[in-house]
Amino acid sequence: MREHALSLAGEQLVQLAMDVHQLSVAKLKALMEPAFEQAGLRKQQAGAVKSILVLLFDAVGDTVLTTGFMRELRRAYPQAYIAVLVRSGVAELWEFCPYINERILYDERRFQENQRKAWQELVALAEEHLWPKQFDVCISKLWGWAQLRNEIRLVEYLSGAKERVDFSNTVFNVYGNFEAKPDFAEELLTKPLVSPPECMHEAERIFYVLEALGHKPADTSMEFWYSAADCQRVKDLLAGQQKAEVIYVALGLGAGTLNRKYPPTLLAKALNTLKARYPELCFVLLGGPSEQQAAEQLQEALPKGAAVNLAGKTRLRETGAAIDLCAMYIGNDTGTLHIAAALQKPVLAFFRDPLDKDDFLPGVFSGFHRFAPWQVPYIALRPDKAIGACKDEIIYGGCCGKEAHCITTISPDEVVAAFELLVKNT
Repeated sequence: MREHALSLAGEQLVQLAMDVHQLSVAKLKALMEPAFEQAGLRKQQAGAVKSILVLLFDAVGDTVLTTGFMRELRRAYPQAYIAVLVRSGVAELWEFCPYINERILYDERRFQENQRKAWQELVALAEEHLWPKQFDVCISKLWGWAQLRNEIRLVEYLSGAKERVDFSNTVFNVYGNFEAKPDFAEELLTKPLVSPPECMHEAERIFYVLEALGHKPADTSMEFWYSAADCQRVKDLLAGQQKAEVIYVALGLGAGTLNRKYPPTLLAKALNTLKARYPELCFVLLGGPSEQQAAEQLQEALPKGAAVNLAGKTRLRETGAAIDLCAMYIGNDTGTLHIAAALQKPVLAFFRDPLDKDDFLPGVFSGFHRFAPWQVPYIALRPDKAIGACKDEIIYGGCCGKEAHCITTISPDEVVAAFELLVKNT
């Protein structure tokens, strides 16, 4: 009977098939709350938290930065059933996580494609995977501007969890006169959060969610999990290059935007100099299918045998396994940088953020301040000054170029010097 009430409410919700941004919170609650209460999903249970749902609608880098949070969440709730809701593209990164009981696949971006179908899929997901668990707490740690914030809060609400924790969309008000107001979906939360105004790395901000729940992390390091099969696959790809005297250096060629990619032509000049000085180096070229052409060009620009091209040939965990076989990581501000840091590799990173813009709200607009390599020795190479139209632009990352722009002012000589300094200090 209780399950029937929820199913019936879900069917009615699908029939309405409302645009998320036109949704009336009052109408949603009037429809769902009686059903939730009848099913016992809003009843406060005595004792410890028994079940937790964490929404992890992240790209690779943010996923890796969440690994430490999941460990500390398990430490705080050792007996709880912990499930994660993840996009299929990064689901493999959670397959061997020892801190969760279940990973459930879901992509909140479906609401951008077909509203009615998205409602149907969300209700079906809730019926099969969420409502039967009767979650006590649902957590999302999304911070900042986000196109799909309302959709994520809708997932939080329809999870049926009694307590729903997420960042308020007023978070930027602590940095200045932004005057943002709570949107309608914030009413679906039971605990909206605003982090402190201090400049904060995104890893720290994720741990702030744990502190808001009353638990201070004992360890703030990141982790990365892969299998023996992942490692063997990489070793097979490296066959012929595995010699005792070879020192592998991972090269991360990808990035979420083109203006975050250090040009392969400049990188090739630096790598040729390094190979001449250190013949034992072998560069392992990493990236997705979109980096295959750049990887091929870079390999051709280097001496024969100086590089192994794995771009487009490895899955995410295999990419991590490849990095773990390397002594160091060189690359752009992207997910593989955070994988390398989680695996405790020294990092030489390229950031597009000009140094001369550091005085403008670095905690908000600086990719470097928010996403620098976490808890490992590193050197970050950044443009000294913004160039062209970027001089007057106030934009995240400090560079408004559609292609590699401000980042191109980092010289190959700077790359070589940074490499040698990092080697010396580690």
